[in-house]
Amino acid sequence: MATTEHEPSSHVETFLRRVKSRNAHQTFKNRRSDLRDFREWTEREGVDLIEADALEIEPYFFYLSEQGYASSTIDSRYYSLSRFYDFIADKKDLIEESPFENIERSEFSRLMDGTEKEAQTRDKITYVPPEEVEQIADNVSAPRLRNELIVRMMFQTGVREGELVDIRLEDLNRDERSINIYEEKNQTYRTVFYQPSLDLLLDQWIDEGYRASHNRAPNSEYLFVSDYTPKLEKQRINKIVKLGGSGCWHKRSNVRGQGRREKMENYLPCPETRTRRRISQIRY
Repeated sequence: MATTEHEPSSHVETFLRRVKSRNAHQTFKNRRSDLRDFREWTEREGVDLIEADALEIEPYFFYLSEQGYASSTIDSRYYSLSRFYDFIADKKDLIEESPFENIERSEFSRLMDGTEKEAQTRDKITYVPPEEVEQIADNVSAPRLRNELIVRMMFQTGVREGELVDIRLEDLNRDERSINIYEEKNQTYRTVFYQPSLDLLLDQWIDEGYRASHNRAPNSEYLFVSDYTPKLEKQRINKIVKLGGSGCWHKRSNVRGQGRREKMENYLPCPETRTRRRISQIRY
């Protein structure tokens, strides 16, 4: 690693202690892993970790893409590094400003939002456009706040039904607008991010008594609960979406083919094409 008047490990450890004291354990593990990988890269490339500028850091993200890292991983690394450099600039005064002041996330949007191949795959399973999601969210059944939050969170983060119901309160980081999602197949975690538009719904659900009003909430570690169970079943998510979409059904006489052969409740409306989409095909 290039020589520097600063010892990077001590400042990294200070930053990580701060993260650990303020965030869920999995967030701390993610930040630690991200910074460890970046430090190893700087050592190989001869880059001064503390005093690196934007032009020295940008190649790291291209390196991650070339190595085949998922877009969600690249996004997580970007966020971890930007927080670290904000810390050593604002709290430690080691550098005048964060190099991320000169790194626009939009410049790496293709890397962080998915490669062309990933986008094509995502297009194949994205059946509900934003305007229909808006319609579903506006027409959910009671409890309306919880169910609207479920629909909007699924759309914004891309999590699946089983992943959504497994979210624990400790997995949520509202300061970073991030959620740690456990992937059972790989037995690993990934981080997803949601938009500021969810802040009010989350505040009302968690802080203003909506979640606590459910009978099972006091003994539940999960974000989404009901009066009957401390954790929603993933089948319940399908029902919430189905009932939200029921506000714009076409007349039964308009249903053709597949809609006649299978139960109507298995489908959502598509006003533009007058077709039905199976609930099980929806991915937000």
